[in-house]
Amino acid sequence: MDDRLFQILKKVYYKKKFEKDENGYQHMIENGDVFDRDTKTTMYALDQLSHEALDYLRSSGYPVNEIVEEWMDL
Repeated sequence: MDDRLFQILKKVYYKKKFEKDENGYQHMIENGDVFDRDTKTTMYALDQLSHEALDYLRSSGYPVNEIVEEWMDL
């Protein structure tokens, strides 16, 4: 994985989800990610990315919102 793809994926996966108020309590921030309770997966929002970053992410073939099942022998 190259450095540019890593920086783009950090913007997708590590968004700020909570913020503290003046009393120190944390409140959830709406960031566009949607959790599906049936499949137990999160659909990550890509709307905060620039057009260049979104094009690079699509051209890399990285499966952002796809469920990838890989099996291995233990």
